[in-house]
Amino acid sequence: KGVSGDSSRISRTDEKETHNVAYDLLGDASDVKVKIMDANNQTVRELSLSEVKKGKNELSWNGLTEDGLPARAGEYRIVFE
Repeated sequence: KGVSGDSSRISRTDEKETHNVAYDLLGDASDVKVKIMDANNQTVRELSLSEVKKGKNELSWNGLTEDGLPARAGEYRIVFE
């Protein structure tokens, strides 16, 4: 299945920020993996979404890394699979 993202870049300026990411799913999907990657192309957080419907969708990232710590200020990229 294909996915196109509307908000593939995130700019963090505050460790307490929550980020809403809009994306457009080209077809229904039982599983969507979302990777949040830092400026060095390292995955800082991976999210799994289930039973996502075709069309416009949104997810919220609380700014925490896989370790449960706030991600540093900087540029991040969202990758949908």
